[in-house]
Order: sequence, then structure tokens, then C-alpha cells
Amino acid sequence: MKICPVLATITSLVALVYSDILQNGQLRATNYPNTTIDAAAYEWQTYAPDAAELSYKGRWDSKHISWWS
Repeated sequence: MKICPVLATITSLVALVYSDILQNGQLRATNYPNTTIDAAAYEWQTYAPDAAELSYKGRWDSKHISWWS
């Protein structure tokens, strides 16, 4: 029996979308709750690059923007 290439492709794509994720041999939960926040409901602060509240880890340029090699 010959399988239609288009049907085989669609079936493969559907399998990718609906596949289970295994982590250490156990099914990993993928039904996460909505984690969006209402940004207008908060008072945001801006800090200078040398503020005590900030700690820089890794590689930084002179503008304190991180980068990866």
C-alpha cells in the first residue's frame, strides 16, 4: 500500500505538535497557567547601571548590556 506524501507530511507535523515531553523518563507537565501580568497595575522603578540593587553576571559591554559569544 502506497502512502500519499502529503498525508505522511501532515501526519508527521501533527505528531510533532501533539507529542509528549519526557523528562527523566516521566511525562513533563505542559499545561501552564496564564502568567501574564497587568503592567499598568504596578509602579516600576528605573535603576542606574551602578545601583546596589543590580548584580551583573557574565559578560557585559560598557553599556551594561549582556551578550553571548
